[in-house]
Amino acid sequence: MKPSNPSRVLTLERGLQILEYIVERRNVTVTNVATAFGIQKSASHRFLNTLKYMGYVEQTPQSDYALTGRLRYLAEGVVPRIEVRNFARPYLEELSKAAEQPSNLGHWDGREITYLAQRLFNSALEGYAAGNRIPAYCSAMGKAVLAFAPREEVETYVARTQFTRFTEKTICDRAMFLKELEAIRERGYAVMNEEMAAHLVGVAAPVFNKEGYPRYAVSVAGLCFRPVEAFVAEVCDDVVQTAREISEFLAHARTMEDK
Repeated sequence: MKPSNPSRVLTLERGLQILEYIVERRNVTVTNVATAFGIQKSASHRFLNTLKYMGYVEQTPQSDYALTGRLRYLAEGVVPRIEVRNFARPYLEELSKAAEQPSNLGHWDGREITYLAQRLFNSALEGYAAGNRIPAYCSAMGKAVLAFAPREEVETYVARTQFTRFTEKTICDRAMFLKELEAIRERGYAVMNEEMAAHLVGVAAPVFNKEGYPRYAVSVAGLCFRPVEAFVAEVCDDVVQTAREISEFLAHARTMEDK
């Protein structure tokens, strides 16, 4: 028996053991892994799905899991860059299930928010599908990013942006907008309350890269015909947690944005 080591990360240890098991077997199933390691099938599925989204395994047409060539790159001292949208997809799926609303990943380029990925797309949000760009000042994701961006960057953005009014609730006053960003920093998430379109509401939290910069944001958004406070209360914790988990991954990942 190996001596106990309090500094061990047991989840990481189990994940590496499963990866070694796949190397030995070449192809495995959820049941194989669950039986071999004495864990629930649901836990086996999570381990394998994580390896899949990290690019170490892929699913075959028979639903087995097989190794990719990623381990070879590691052996050669090369870590392939990860596209953030691909890694974030399972997180967005879980967020959508929890919120029962579409979830989104957005990218901040210094001027606008670009939708990178979306889960549970519906026709009500067809104008906000992946690849589309939206103003930052009236979107939950944009406000979430700006609230945690460097002050100089925020001041530059506010000075050069034309605050177009989309609805009667769009914040067009620059002083009010800066006050809104302060409130977002305090609570940790942003709320869009019909600022882009009638009945369209959303909650977003920033996603930080390894430099601690809010390059991305995660949101839940949808049409709401009840008090916005009820919508926010139902989804805000899940949104913040999802953004935190993706940020934790990006703190150690080499992504496509890295030079």
